[in-house]
Amino acid sequence: MMITEADIPMAGDVPLMTYTAPPLQLEVAKLVQGDHLPTYAVHTRRVQRIWGAACDALLSDQAAMSELQDFSPDLIVGTPFFVCTSMVAAKLGVPYVTISPGGLMADEFQPWYVSAWNLFISARPSYNPDMLGRFSHPKSFLARAQHILSALRIQGDDFIFTRPFLRSLAKKHGLDMTSEPARQLELMHLIGGDFALEQPRPLPPKVKLVGALMPRPAKPLPSEVEEFVKGAGGHGTILISLGTHAVMSQREILAVAEAMGRLPQRVIWKMGDKEVAQAGGLSALNLTANIKVMPWVPQNDILGHPSTKAFLSHMGANGLNEAAYHGVPLVAMPFFADQHLNALKAVNKGIGVTLDRMSMTDRDVHEAFSAVIQDRRFGEAAGRVSRIMRARKRSPLQEAGDWIEHALEIGGASYLRTPEEELSWVVLNNLDVYAAFAAAAAAALLGVVLAVRRLHRSLLQASSATPNSSKKAL
Repeated sequence: MMITEADIPMAGDVPLMTYTAPPLQLEVAKLVQGDHLPTYAVHTRRVQRIWGAACDALLSDQAAMSELQDFSPDLIVGTPFFVCTSMVAAKLGVPYVTISPGGLMADEFQPWYVSAWNLFISARPSYNPDMLGRFSHPKSFLARAQHILSALRIQGDDFIFTRPFLRSLAKKHGLDMTSEPARQLELMHLIGGDFALEQPRPLPPKVKLVGALMPRPAKPLPSEVEEFVKGAGGHGTILISLGTHAVMSQREILAVAEAMGRLPQRVIWKMGDKEVAQAGGLSALNLTANIKVMPWVPQNDILGHPSTKAFLSHMGANGLNEAAYHGVPLVAMPFFADQHLNALKAVNKGIGVTLDRMSMTDRDVHEAFSAVIQDRRFGEAAGRVSRIMRARKRSPLQEAGDWIEHALEIGGASYLRTPEEELSWVVLNNLDVYAAFAAAAAAALLGVVLAVRRLHRSLLQASSATPNSSKKAL
């Protein structure tokens, strides 16, 4: 895979370095194909193959690594989902900051993050769902039990598969990511989330929630799109966009097309070649005049247009954040990974509803859009979230830049590391103290039992001796 300068904005302002990674389009396609999500373990293995192969290719590319070494960076800023962020930093001996456009996950160990290092974000399964959760605001016993089991499943997979996989990759390239020098290079983690959407929770000092990074004020639409949108009149416009990799099945495409044809709104449908082929061609859909199909759409600008009433999304982090920023209610159709969690965030905040891909019909799609457009509560909640996200004194990009400059200025941020990072799991959770308390309680209970038994025996002996004494007295 080669990335050219044309693919990167502001490429003329910064030096670029490219390297060749193995073609992994098939592995990426497997993540989202079909009518069902693969099991979590299968999904994790595929993600590992994708990121692991790309990381291995970079670390094995001597020319690329030499170029990085010669560049002599003071700080590395990378994505936490690319496992090489921390490994390249360790290879070069350079501190690093990770920045993620997505929001918070509920998983305490954040699988795949920074070579699976624990971010020490305390899990709260009583009210924070994770990627496998399906309940919004779980309060019932069964809902909390499901969340605890799924959290254990994710953490178990992280310890059993992900960490050994990453340690093996690091060992291949002569790296020990568990060493203190490697750990000292980790400065902070910037997360592009906003508590307008996130469930409030305690965060460690090294994790900074800087706000949604991708949304921005809308630009004017291309004339062709603007003309189509204006034709909607007071009914407004619906946007359908499922990102780059998510592809609906033919059944799902037909259901959406049928439902859109019965709505009074105009519809802009971003449909790539894969989806057109999946549908059997546009002619097979019998699209009505209110639907405009485009291979690419200016998503942020359409969401920011006052005519836009609803957004059908696969619930990638960018789509969720852009819709929330512009106050547009959502109809969620999650496919994999954090998309299910993002859908729950929208439901929890009252700004969207979720479609069940396994069983959805055109009637379900029609009812979902009718609900988010006609029920004023969705629009009011979306407007409330939008106002909160826009009320920041510094933009998310400025705040992220502030923290990166801070990391550069101090040359290390070990002061942000909490003491728990140095503690073993036993000491961190006070298991030794609880064990001592339990042992003391058990010893005390045993002492009480023995004392009661001794007293009982003494009483029995005393009562058996009393009749004999009476007879002698007579």
